[in-house]
Amino acid sequence: MFPVCTAIFIFIELRVAREPIVPAALFINSSIPALLVVAFCVGGAFFSAVYYISLFFQVVNGETATNAGVKTIPLVFGVVVLSIGSGITISKTGRYKMFLYIGPVFMTAGAVLISYLDVNSLLVQKIFYLFIFGIGGGSMIQTRILAIQAAVPIQLIAIATAVSQTFMTLGGAFGISVLGTIFNNVIESNVKNYPTLSAAIETLEKAGIPADPTNVLALVGKIHGNPILANVAAKASDEVIALFTGAFHIAYLTLLVFPLTVLVMTLFIKEVSMRQKH
Repeated sequence: MFPVCTAIFIFIELRVAREPIVPAALFINSSIPALLVVAFCVGGAFFSAVYYISLFFQVVNGETATNAGVKTIPLVFGVVVLSIGSGITISKTGRYKMFLYIGPVFMTAGAVLISYLDVNSLLVQKIFYLFIFGIGGGSMIQTRILAIQAAVPIQLIAIATAVSQTFMTLGGAFGISVLGTIFNNVIESNVKNYPTLSAAIETLEKAGIPADPTNVLALVGKIHGNPILANVAAKASDEVIALFTGAFHIAYLTLLVFPLTVLVMTLFIKEVSMRQKH
């Protein structure tokens, strides 16, 4: 449906609307499509990463949702540091394109490192890996807005900014959906490799208790909360964590398509000096 709705929207905007929401003049600069793809990919990578690392802390480390959120602070700190740093650099030099090269490199490195986290990972590893990913995100989140504002006429800056934000939000929804599908498929394919967990799920279902292995958090709660599984709860929980970690690894590596796409799209962006713009 998304491609169909997009095509209808474009047709109406270009052929029907007298005062289109997204005027065709916005795309007079060939850099705009590339920058919108960058915004889409930044959203896809960043929002998906935050969602799954929070889930990791809850399932693997047994944290509450609140504590899992707190443990993502290193990632947010990396975003803040680079957002401020890139802003200061751009204001002094008027140049921004380098950050669209730096960001994907750090984001790729961070995603690879995070994908290898497991139950035995040290706290310092988690902090460092999340910070690295955050640096990558911080290098691009603000920069792609400044870049698109520099690429359009002054009267279109507000529209360009709004469209860029929309693409980033759409990218986030797309990324979480795609990674969720991959994650669930890996879980469903590999659960049979864990005999104790498979037996526990079968026992729960025979007792009339739904046990969906893709709903990992709920499954952990059901395993520990039912006395009929008291003898196998510890072993089954270990297998849930192992199953989750394997799916988490593959899902996080899938994120790499987003920063790599940003690198390619940056090649098509023509840098306009912010000083020249203003």
